[in-house]
Order: sequence, then C-alpha cells, then structure tokens
Amino acid sequence: MEFSVGKIITSEKVGDHYFYTGSITPLEPDQAKKGTIFWLIEVTAPNPKIPKIIVNRLKKYYVQKEDGIWGFEQALKIINRGLAKQIQNKNTSWITHLNAIIGLAQDKTIHLAPTGDVAAYLFRENKISNILDVEESPPPHQTFVSVISGEIEKGDKMFLASSEFTSYMTIETLADHLRETTDKAISTIAQYFRNKNIRSINALALDFSKGSLSVDTIYLDQKPETTQDMIFKILKKIKDYTFRGIRALALIIGKSEYRILRNYLEKKNRQAVESKNKKSPLVKNAIHIESGNQISKLKNFISNEKRTGFLKKYQKQILIGLAVILLGAFVLTLILRQGSNGNKNLTENLAQAQTLYDEAITKLAANQNEEAYTILNQANTLADSAKDYPATSAESLALLQKIQNEINKITNATIISGATEDVGDFTQKGDVSLNRIFNLDNQIFTFNLKNNQFYSLDLNDKEISDFFNLPQPFGNIDDAVLFESDTNYFLIKNDQNQYYTYNFDDKKVSQALKSGNFNWPDSDKLYSYFNKAYFLENSELQRLAYTASGFTEPSSAAQTNNKIKATAIDGSIYFLTTDNQIEQYTSGTKNNFALNKPFFLKDSNDLDLIHTSPNSSYLFLYQKSANRILIFDKIGDYVKQLILPNNWGETQDLLDVNSNELFILASNKIYQISY
Repeated sequence: MEFSVGKIITSEKVGDHYFYTGSITPLEPDQAKKGTIFWLIEVTAPNPKIPKIIVNRLKKYYVQKEDGIWGFEQALKIINRGLAKQIQNKNTSWITHLNAIIGLAQDKTIHLAPTGDVAAYLFRENKISNILDVEESPPPHQTFVSVISGEIEKGDKMFLASSEFTSYMTIETLADHLRETTDKAISTIAQYFRNKNIRSINALALDFSKGSLSVDTIYLDQKPETTQDMIFKILKKIKDYTFRGIRALALIIGKSEYRILRNYLEKKNRQAVESKNKKSPLVKNAIHIESGNQISKLKNFISNEKRTGFLKKYQKQILIGLAVILLGAFVLTLILRQGSNGNKNLTENLAQAQTLYDEAITKLAANQNEEAYTILNQANTLADSAKDYPATSAESLALLQKIQNEINKITNATIISGATEDVGDFTQKGDVSLNRIFNLDNQIFTFNLKNNQFYSLDLNDKEISDFFNLPQPFGNIDDAVLFESDTNYFLIKNDQNQYYTYNFDDKKVSQALKSGNFNWPDSDKLYSYFNKAYFLENSELQRLAYTASGFTEPSSAAQTNNKIKATAIDGSIYFLTTDNQIEQYTSGTKNNFALNKPFFLKDSNDLDLIHTSPNSSYLFLYQKSANRILIFDKIGDYVKQLILPNNWGETQDLLDVNSNELFILASNKIYQISY
C-alpha cells in the first residue's frame, strides 16, 4: 500500500536528549517488496553511541539482507546483541534512558517494536486510539523483545512521538490536527512546539492515504522561511539565470565563429569554405590569416570582433536584460537594506528587553513588585517582536520564558498544562450541549440541552452513564438544579415555564408540587442551597423552600439595583453584576463587601462567571477574555489565578468538591485540576 512519512525532528542533541528519527524505502525494484522501515530513537542521557548502533544495524541487516516480518525480527535480534555487547563493555549510562520505536510497513501490514516511554496513535475513520501501552521497559540486553502487528486500511494515519510529547499535547488536540491533511498537521504541530520553545520532541506521521507530502521533514530548531527569504531567493534566481543565459549565448556564438575560422585554416579547400560561409563577417576579414601558427592572433581577433558585432546585433535585447538586472538589483538592495535595518531593530529590541528584564529583577529584589510588573510587560512586548526571526529567535524565546516566569511569580499564577487529561468526555455521547455540573456522593451530574438526557460521571472509575431521560411530552430543558431535602432531587424547568422534579430514591419524574397558590417564577437560571431553590428574576433572587407538601410560596432572598450577570450561594448570596462588581448579601441585607484586586488585576473588568459553595473557602471568578480563573478568599482578598489551556475552549461551569480540587466544564468535557 502506498503511503508517506512526515517527520518533526530536531538536531541530534537537545540538552541531554539524543534523537535519531528517520525512514528508508529501498529504491531498487527487486528490494521494494521489503517495505519501509522507520525509527524514532531518544536517549535521555549523554550517550550518542546507542542510537547509531541501533540504526546502523537495522539498515545493514534488514535493508541489505532479509525481508518480511521474519527478517524484521532477525534485525531486532542483531540490535539486541549489539546493545548487550555495550553492557559487557561497561557502556551502561543509557540503561533506563532509551525510549524508541522501530517499525516496518509492508503491504497492508505494520509491525512496531517499542521500548521505554514512547507514544503511538492510530487515527482511523475520524477517531484516534492509543495503540501502545508499554508498562515497563524490558531488560536492557533484550530491549526490543515484543512486536505489535496489525492491518492497515487506506486512509489510516499513524502518529509516533518521543517521551515528552504527551506532556504538552493531549490526544484530543492531536486528533484535531490529524483531521487536517498530514502536511498541515505536521506543520501546525511543529509550530505549536516552536511557539512554546520546546525542542525536545521528535515525531513521525505515517499517512496511508497518499504517496507523498509537499513537506516531509520539519525541523523544530529551524525557523520557517519568511516572505523576505522567499523574495531574496526569487531575485537571486533571476540574477543567476540572467547571467547564465548571457554567458551561454556568448559561448555559443563564440564557439560557432571559432569553429568556422578553424575550419577555414585547416581545410585545404579554402574556396569551398569561403563560398559556404561568405555571409560571415569574420571569414571575410580573416582571409589574410594563413596558418595555424597564428591561432593566438585569431583568438584575439575573435574576441574583438565578437564584442563589437555581438553588441550591435543584440543591442536591444542586451539593454532590456541589463534593465531587468539593474531593477532586480535595486529591489534586492532595498529588501536587504530593509531586512538589515529590521534585523538591526530586532537585535536592539532584544537587547533593550534584556536590559528591562534586569531592571525588573532589581525592582523585585527591592519588593517594588508593581513597578517590576510594568517593566516586565514592556520587556515582554520587545522580546516578543523578535521571536519569529532566525537571528534572534532562540535568545528571544529564552528571554520570554524568563519574563513569564517572573510575571507568574508576581501574580501567583499557575499555568495549567494542556496535557491535563479530561475526566469526562461527554462528546462520546454524540451531539451534546452541556452548561451545568453538580456534585453528589463522589459523582458529577449534568444534562444535555439537546435531548433532555441526564448523565452521571463516577469520579472513581471515570465512567459516564445515562442517569435518566425526561419522558415525552416534556418540552425542552431550560435549566435544572440539584437540591437536598429528605431525599435528593433535581428541580427541572422546561421552555414552557413548567417545573418537574426527579426523585433520586424512587427514580421518578413528576410535576413539581406547590404548597401555595402562586405562579412559578419565569427564571433563566436556577440555584439551590440545601432544601431551598432559588430563581433569578430580573434583579431579584427569590427563594422557595421545599417541604413534604411541595414548594412554599416565593420570598425575596436578595435584590439589587444593578443588572445581574451571575450568582453564587454559600449561605450568603453573591451577585456578579454587569459592571463587574461583586455584591454580597446575608439574610437579604447587603454587606460591605468588595474584591481587593491587586494592581495587576485593576483592568480585569470583564468577568463572566462566579462560583463558590458552603464547603469552599474561596470565590472563583472566570474571565473569558484571558481564559483564566481568579481565586479570592471570602473577605475579598486575592489568592491566586489559574491560566487555562486555550485548547479547552470556553469554561461553562465550575465545581469545587474539596479544598484543593476544581472541576471545570469546557466544550462538553470535564477537567479536574488541583489548585
């Protein structure tokens, strides 16, 4: 089966990491049946000899000798013998530091021999699966002892990566990339790691849907070609080809005239030559040259005549050519000058950024955090301008990382890794739209607005189950809330302002009972606090207590003169208003409460979500524009912030279960983080 191999690689050595990544397909027709062998080898110790031993023996034995799975296994045995010999020779620093995968793709079958910490994924029919789970490395003298084999289908893609890949990219994000063409996938993945200044990654992408890629190798430690680079290359080619054309034309004319004159001198029948070439001015003017001993004079004569005759004959073409060359040279000069000035400016920006960084460190040492914060942001802007140019990229990215580290210390920020695994991926349930999550007895509950289905997520085994489905005809869910009474209930509101309850004990849905004659509030959002349900209507929060005979008549719990964006309840009531203020009410009375925002949050006036609970010591505020969660204590003092990965998408709900764990609902997935 025809397929292609794309590589994301670095130089062989990155710190203490040595990488060897590649593939070979024999070119000779009689050897093509051997298939393609490929390898990804990483040694996380200063021992560059081991990868060379593996690759050299693999090439020598498999490509030159046997083919098929038998030959592949024999090649692995030869490699294992070579590694065992290294141990006998006391070369042991690589033991427990070798992460590698060697593979063979032949016809419709693929064979993989892994060792150590490597990743391998199969992308088939728009779904991704982990095909490799190496529990522990085999003994060092038997490094490649197991071979995983499987059938390949047309359209499959396979992605192999070194040990640190999964620390920076989730399997879901990788799947999103692989849904694109393989060319685009390896380009965007490589750019992702470049942007984060991560070089200790190697990867192979096998595409069984096409025979070649437009770009099959991308280097993480080399910047992509800029527009200026491409223009420079084009102009250089124009210049080269123009001069080559002129030289070739002159050479052809020179050879032609020289051959005519040489024949005139050497042939005895001078009259025949004269008659045949009468039109040549060089022949007419060279009649006086009588013998071959005057060749040197002849060459000088040709040179002079060629200069004058050629220039006259091709005057127009030469002038046009010279004009093109001069114009190209002028444009090239401008570009190079601009590039030189740009590079000079970028170098100056980087130097200035370093100076500002040093100044900020001095300010921090003197506890002048606010001034240091302002200076660090200025340095960040200057260093960021130089990160995409080869001459300043490495130094700029290193400085940006140092700047960000200091900013994180000042702001007490925790960067949540993009590699954090979700604990509940509800997209496996098909077309879902979730916006609320609730916790009860080590389970998380949620509901799908698209089909009225409620789900439960067991936090012990991370299993998602169908909890219950609302019977027809119910209408569509507007909102629902979990509350506690003599038993546990869901209070559910539909789009016709009708209310229902689900009883956890008898597992039945019934129309919600009322103990008085009142109309249900037409609320967009429901809340709860133990056995009370709360309804937000306009700028007033109304409270209904639940009794054995049903819900009591609504009473006002809190009312504000401002418009309310979000609400949280822990005994006290917190309103997040549309002007981004936090109002706190206890027993209906407004308290003297305000967030004590530090200097670096003075401009954070675009908050979107507030959350707390009776068991929590904190208020959690989500800011969509910065994709972060700000944490304050309940007297309003700032504690810290959590910077969320962009690939999670927008946060829809928060849930704290204990004192240091937070569950986040984002893009229909639930993530669990510690804070």
